[in-house]
Amino acid sequence: PFAVQTMHFWSANASGSTLFCPLNEIVEALDSKEREEWDRLFFVGDSSVHPLMYPHPKTGKQTLCFHLGGPFFRSFARDSG
Repeated sequence: PFAVQTMHFWSANASGSTLFCPLNEIVEALDSKEREEWDRLFFVGDSSVHPLMYPHPKTGKQTLCFHLGGPFFRSFARDSG
């Protein structure tokens, strides 16, 4: 995961807003079946594979690792085991 995230947008909707969401709250809102499925998903990047959910290195709370834009994102993989 990134220590710092920067964003640059070529254009933006004049009436739009940038929203940030605590990712731990998304994880905590999952029901047990969803949580079990998400625990088996991995984010696949150009040269790396990360679990979609992982414990935050400082807080220990479960959080998410993902990016939905190229070239950083290739696919999601599922552990079938």
